[in-house]
Amino acid sequence: MVFGVVVDTEKMPSEDSLRNLATRIWKDGNKQWKESTVFIYLPGMDTGMAAYGVAEFRPSGLKEFKIQEVALYGTKWGSSK
Repeated sequence: MVFGVVVDTEKMPSEDSLRNLATRIWKDGNKQWKESTVFIYLPGMDTGMAAYGVAEFRPSGLKEFKIQEVALYGTKWGSSK
């Protein structure tokens, strides 16, 4: 199962808060799937492109969580460097 979520925020959320959000989504009745992935986007990001946060779950829980800074390129969240 794949979930895509856009976080309603005006400031950059912490990695821990995004990991906790993904875990809550998985725990809220979505544990029946052998594999679940949560793609996390920030406001204004194209949800058809790379996600900022990616969480992969198995029946035992979180397998991997990663932040993809490159996904912010071209958005208001991206570096101005």
